[in-house]
Amino acid sequence: MKFEEFWQELGRKISQLNLQTLDQKKEFLCQYRVGEVLITPFSSNESRPVDKSQFQRVWRRACKLSSEEQFKPGAYSDITVNASYIIALIDYIVKQEPIECEQIQAREKKWKVWKSD
Repeated sequence: MKFEEFWQELGRKISQLNLQTLDQKKEFLCQYRVGEVLITPFSSNESRPVDKSQFQRVWRRACKLSSEEQFKPGAYSDITVNASYIIALIDYIVKQEPIECEQIQAREKKWKVWKSD
């Protein structure tokens, strides 16, 4: 699955959804809004917006990792504090499909496929 396909599917499938993080099984509420997902951990009940660019950074990093490492939040801790939530959402949408690697060109906004191996 390509990133834009994932993002569109995310918008279709979640208007409001309860999920758990993959590692620690912490529950959270997610709500899709245009350009971002609002995450509310049950433990704190404090909402935080996670914009599309954070999802893109995680997606790009996932392309460089083995399939065993892709769904481990620690692999993303240096690029976002929301890795646990983002990874849970990617897992929910992508399921068993492989993550396809792409890179967006900032000015032309065209997608270019690049090899992950």
